[in-house]
Amino acid sequence: MDNIGIASAGLLADMQAISKILAAELKLYELTNKRSPSIKSAAKLLSNILYSRKYFPFLTTIIIGGIDNTGAHLFSLDPVGSLIEDKYVTLGSGAELSLSILEAEYHEKLSKQEAHELAYKSVKIACGRDVMSGDGIDILIIDNQGVEEIFRPLKSI
Repeated sequence: MDNIGIASAGLLADMQAISKILAAELKLYELTNKRSPSIKSAAKLLSNILYSRKYFPFLTTIIIGGIDNTGAHLFSLDPVGSLIEDKYVTLGSGAELSLSILEAEYHEKLSKQEAHELAYKSVKIACGRDVMSGDGIDILIIDNQGVEEIFRPLKSI
């Protein structure tokens, strides 16, 4: 599915396992129902995967989002499957700092470029306080024109 994306904070191996399980379950949904699931349905399916005792408990928090025929959706999930929809989401060790930037600067009329810059700024500042955050930021943009993946290196703060 090229209208949905996920991101995580926590154990990378858990996120890789979750993404493979979710991809398989979404494909099964498409084959069974002869249509793609809505973003909300995909998020609820992911919530059920996290909550179920079928799999090991996953030590990761997740953002899932995308665009479907009802519009754009963004959800956050904790390791036990709690599901919350919002306009913006942060997670991980820098979540509070990142959220403070988003709350101060987000507004409904952001252009695509302004939203990109705000996302980068909020994550970059949070990474500056966490030595384990890596050397760059992966940004996934999903809009009506398609999907764009961008890697931006962390510049000095």
